[in-house]
Order: sequence, then C-alpha cells, then structure tokens
Amino acid sequence: MGHRITVFSNYASDFPHMWKVDGVSYPYEVLIREDERFVTRNFHIPSWTSLSQLDPDPILRIGFDVFVVEALEKLPMRELLGVFPQIKRKAKTVLIVHEGKMPSDPDFYRFSWDSVICFDQRYVNLFESLFPNIIQTIPHPCHLQSKGNKDAARRNLGLEVERKIVLIFGFRIEDYLPIVPPLSDLSRDFPLTLLVVSSNDRGIQRLLKASKEGLDVVVRRETATVEKLYEYLHASDVLCMWKRSVPNDIVISSTAYLTLGSGCPMIVSDSNYFDDLGDAIIRYSGSEELKARLTDVFEVRPRFRRCIEAAEEFVKGHSAEIIARKYIELFESLPVL
Repeated sequence: MGHRITVFSNYASDFPHMWKVDGVSYPYEVLIREDERFVTRNFHIPSWTSLSQLDPDPILRIGFDVFVVEALEKLPMRELLGVFPQIKRKAKTVLIVHEGKMPSDPDFYRFSWDSVICFDQRYVNLFESLFPNIIQTIPHPCHLQSKGNKDAARRNLGLEVERKIVLIFGFRIEDYLPIVPPLSDLSRDFPLTLLVVSSNDRGIQRLLKASKEGLDVVVRRETATVEKLYEYLHASDVLCMWKRSVPNDIVISSTAYLTLGSGCPMIVSDSNYFDDLGDAIIRYSGSEELKARLTDVFEVRPRFRRCIEAAEEFVKGHSAEIIARKYIELFESLPVL
C-alpha cells in the first residue's frame, strides 16, 4: 500500500524462562526469529518482568504521522505518559483496545487519544462512555486463506492417509486430557489418530499415559512455525481447541483467527473466547457432544458443511488486506496536524 511502518516492541529478554501450570514449573520455549528491519525493541512489559522501563529515544527520533498503541495496559504506561505530549505534537494517536475489562491502573485513563479502535460491539459497549465519539470498530484480522491438499500434506509429514486425524497443538497440551476418553470411545467406530504438536514434554507424557488404552497418538515435539502449523492443519480432519471461559472479561481467540484460513474445521469448547465466531466454528459441551460433533465432521453431515461455508465467509470478511485498508482509511481521515 506504499506506507512505511515502524514497530516498537518489548525486549526479547522479557519472555519468561519458566511457565507455572497447576503449580508445576515447565521450561518455556519461545520461537524467536530474527527481527524484521522495521522492528525496534525499546521497552519491558511490567507484568512479565516487574520492570517498568521505556527507552523513548527511538520513538522521539523516528518520524511518523500516526502513533498506534495496542494493549496499552501491558505497556510501561507511566514512562509512556512522560513523552506522550511530545508524541502528540508530531503525530496522531490511536489506541487499539485489547483490554477485556476496565483496567485498574489509573494511568490508563490519563492518555488523550485521537481515535480508539474496538474489535466488535462488546468492546464498544464497555468503552464507549470512556471514549465518547472517537471509537471506531475494526475487526480482528484473520490469517490469509490458504487451503492445502490433505493427502499430500500427510505424505509429506509421514502420517497415514486413510485415518481420521484430530489435531491439538500448543504449550498447555495437558488441557486436552479430558478429550482423551471420548476420542478413545470414538476410535471404536473410526480409524482415529490424535495428532499432538507441542514442545511441552511433561504434558505430552500425561496425554500418552491417559491414552494408552486404545487411542492411537502421534506426537510431534516442536514449536511449529505458522507455515508448519498450516501443513499440520491441511493434514488433519479437524482441529480441536479448548479454552476455559472468563465470564467477567471480553476475550477473543487469536489462535482461532490464525487457523481459520486453513480450511480445517474447528471444534471448540463452549467458551466465551469463541463468542465472536458464530457458525465459523463448531462448539461442544461435554464428552457426548464432542463425540457427536466429531461424527458430524467425519461423516460430512450438514453441520460440518455449514461450518466450512461460514468459516470461508468469515475469513474473507476479516482478511488482512480488508482490515489493513480500514486502518489506512481511518488514518487518512484524521485531521492533519
């Protein structure tokens, strides 16, 4: 689109080396690639490091027309406030709201923004009294639609072509222990494989122990790149996702937005993380319903076909290109300083 961008991000050292899950500390692997040339790392995330530090020099030195902040509550707000008047003298300021409830830190309320972006009406309802007349709704973007050939992906990954494959992935892989019994039951009716992609060896061992009776499990110990993840999605019949509801917060699943473009149907737990996705996903609540919904997918029943069609339309409407154009149109509509 012919625009230059600079991304200010947190220091790579902020990422924790250990992650505590249910009282147990696990090594935490983070996939770190070399930064693009437009990335400048100049602050710590206080909630991760107990350090509230910001190097303002890059922000004040680099020229830009629009200054965009996403998830303000995570940033070193007091330090950003110190240079915010200087930022506003040279650029328009835009906040993208990621907070799912009113922040407790009073510094959050001390900024004056030219425009505020909300992903959907839930966020608008929460923040419209705080930011009257400056809220715009721009949805969260999806990864580009990229379907693949199932048989080719399976051969490339060394997976059996004829079996039904249920994919789960991520670090908190032990969260999926409750799906093992219903999958074991269903494996009596379908040649079924649970494909596990995770770097969490302790969680993998718990899954393997739970599934030793009758369920075929294939494990790939890795933190997959997006490209590799899409190959696993192309090879699978269905992606299963579980998230615990957060009843008092507004939340979205960035993982769902990342994976919907693969064409792999998604069966998800009945959680408010997926409230904004409509028919683009298939929900389940409890073991019996999970078995029924997986059967819908394996037997290509109407519920499965509706999900595939809805997911395609959802991804088209939330494509990165469309969302980027909405942002550019907003930026161009802001009064020139």
